[in-house]
Amino acid sequence: MSSGSRGRTDLSWGHCREAPELSVGCKKTKLVCLYCAKVFAGGGINRFKQHLAGAKGEVEQCRKCPPDVRHQMLLNLKGNVETKKRVREMQADFNPFNAQQREHEDMMIRQLEDDGDDDDEEEEDEDVNTKKHMLPSKVAKKKKIQSTSTVKQSTTSYGNLQH
Repeated sequence: MSSGSRGRTDLSWGHCREAPELSVGCKKTKLVCLYCAKVFAGGGINRFKQHLAGAKGEVEQCRKCPPDVRHQMLLNLKGNVETKKRVREMQADFNPFNAQQREHEDMMIRQLEDDGDDDDEEEEDEDVNTKKHMLPSKVAKKKKIQSTSTVKQSTTSYGNLQH
C-alpha cells in the first residue's frame, strides 16, 4: 500500500483496500469495499465513507456493511460537517476581507470621494494621496486607478474647452 503525505488516520481505511492492479493507467489508486467488493474509481476516502454510512444521493450504499460500522461512519461524517462549519465561522470572524471589513473600506472610499468634491482637482489628488496611506494596499491601488481615470477625463474635457 502506498502511503499518502497525511497518512491513513481515517477509520474507514480499515474497511477498504487499495487496488493498484485495477489502477493501471490511472493516476489515483482505486478503493475496494471489503464488504460488498464495490470498486471506487474516484472521490477518495470521504466518498467511500459515504458508501459505508449509506448517505443517500452521493453514492450507492453498502448493503453488506454491519450496522455498527454504518453508525460509526454516520457519526464520523456528521462530525466532519460540524467541524468544517466551526472552522468556516472562525475564519469569517478573523478574515480581514469579510463583509464587515469591505463595508468599512467602501465607506472610507466614499468619504475620500466626498471630501474631494469641494476642492480643486490638484488639492483633491493631494488629499486622496495623503488619505490613501490610511487604507489597506489593495484598496489604495483601487482608489489610485479610479483617481487617475478621473484626472484623465478632466484634462481631456479641459483640452476640448480650449479649442
